[in-house]
Amino acid sequence: MSLKAERGAVNKLILLVAAIFASALATPGSATPIQYTMTFGTDFVNPSINERATIDVVIGSNSYDGLTTPYTIQLTFTGDDSNVISAFSPVAFSAIDQGVATVTVLNGTQVLQTATFLPNQVVVTADNSNDGFGFGFVPGGVGAGGFDPSTVQPVYPAAISPTFVGGPAPDQFYNLTLAYAQARAGQSGSGFSYGADGSANLTAGLWSCYGFQETFGKGCSAPVPIQTDQGAFSIVGDVQPWYATFTGGNFPLGVFTAKPLASPVPEPASLALLGVAFAAMGWARRRKPN
Repeated sequence: MSLKAERGAVNKLILLVAAIFASALATPGSATPIQYTMTFGTDFVNPSINERATIDVVIGSNSYDGLTTPYTIQLTFTGDDSNVISAFSPVAFSAIDQGVATVTVLNGTQVLQTATFLPNQVVVTADNSNDGFGFGFVPGGVGAGGFDPSTVQPVYPAAISPTFVGGPAPDQFYNLTLAYAQARAGQSGSGFSYGADGSANLTAGLWSCYGFQETFGKGCSAPVPIQTDQGAFSIVGDVQPWYATFTGGNFPLGVFTAKPLASPVPEPASLALLGVAFAAMGWARRRKPN
């Protein structure tokens, strides 16, 4: 092959790789890190009797007694927006189970303890049929076949759902994705608001119940501990605000938020194509005659 023909072939290779790379960047498939947070207190007014009630949190050898100190609990789940799934059976729901979940105990602004849940146990769910959003637990973990909604404890460790007449109510159709929130940027209601970056803020009545039976007056079961890197985690004390026909005043609220952590980045395959393109251009320069 002559030098001129060789240079022509290299130039075509560079153009081809560049075109493939540009196509890869334009093709959907980039992943955006997203962090979901559930925040609630351990001290509140029980609306069924309008008296103060508390819950306790245990992490390993540490016990946080809500009666002694009004702690704040934060549950977080960090994953990729592209891993959110949605379906319509057994109820209309969205969920994400691929990611890293943690629990943090605070006294005011002071962080007392943060523990990381072991993988495949905690899932963030949106029960669109029942206006419920929060952190659920899959006893035994999510299996190799993927998340099965029939196995989840939907309001344990904690979730929110509109319960009280006149209380805040989140957007029933929010599906945990950035695209949903971005499409509704600036919209807000009594229990929700959306930002242009895809962030979401939802507020409603707090629920925490293991063995939730969806039956009025039915008590909760003793929870199966959720394993963390610092020992077993559990919440002691049921929060089921539907026990009351409460229409105002203080009642337990939870705040559920979602926010993107970074801008979308090319998938590894796209970055590899870019490397090939740079390598090809470098090789072409080395072959160029003086």
